[in-house]
Amino acid sequence: MAIVISIVSLLISALTFWMSRLKKGTLKMTRPSLICFVGKNTRDGLKIVIRTLLFSTSDTGQYVQNMFVRVSCRGTSHDFNVWAYDDKGLVRGSGLYVGKNGTSNYHHFLYREKK
Repeated sequence: MAIVISIVSLLISALTFWMSRLKKGTLKMTRPSLICFVGKNTRDGLKIVIRTLLFSTSDTGQYVQNMFVRVSCRGTSHDFNVWAYDDKGLVRGSGLYVGKNGTSNYHHFLYREKK
């Protein structure tokens, strides 16, 4: 009987370790609390600014390498693929660490016309 209890306890410990440390989880975003569409009157050109919370469902967290916004209207779509966020000043987006508690930033997406 003792060996059965030991095996069950080891399986539960292994499952707990996998769920808390090894499972990658997913990266999620809350509904944006702010969405701004900025026109061509700025020096940056067309821009979309959103304020949202990014969070990870795993304990170890994840890194965001790139984000973009695709806007579709009347059968045409435009990709705002230049991403920057504010982290004590505007920083070009790449390598943003998102932990379990999340990170709340303003995300700026700029439109660059293809040449």
